[in-house]
Amino acid sequence: MHRQRYASMLTFSFCLAALFLSACAKAPTYTREEWLAISTRHYIGSTPEQLLSAAEKVFLLADGSDFRITHQVSSMRAVRVEPWLFMKNEWDITCMPTETGTTVSVSMRNIATPYNVDAYPYPDAIDLFHTRLAYLLSGSGAWMTCPSYKAQFKAKHKRYPILESICAGAKDETPPASSKDQ
Repeated sequence: MHRQRYASMLTFSFCLAALFLSACAKAPTYTREEWLAISTRHYIGSTPEQLLSAAEKVFLLADGSDFRITHQVSSMRAVRVEPWLFMKNEWDITCMPTETGTTVSVSMRNIATPYNVDAYPYPDAIDLFHTRLAYLLSGSGAWMTCPSYKAQFKAKHKRYPILESICAGAKDETPPASSKDQ
């Protein structure tokens, strides 16, 4: 009994220490051009409505029971609270119609509660979001699960991607073939 309690306390202490240390890590800085290249994509031939619908599917497939989604005319917000990590993930998706399609801008942040430390912007998670969005719109290629994206990313970049905001504790479901927006 005491060993179990000690092991639980030790595990909790390590998790808490990791959380505090990660909050202290210095986030990389990006120029405006670098950040726009990370967060913005143009989808030719797609309307804002199609993109917002597909974006909602990305979040519902990632962890539908945990994401709370609110809609505006040309944007949406998906929020997921992870109480076991003392973390809240906020995703803001904005669509801007153009002559050839729609430009989608993604803003994502993690808030470590109860300390409200605004964490690193997680460009890897944003890239996975855009990869999944493109798949739902085009139906080409393969759906990237969290493990498949991690493996492909590590092979290309020689490091592990940081995907907690969309993958940690998520269901990570695969869309049925009929759910692809064409």
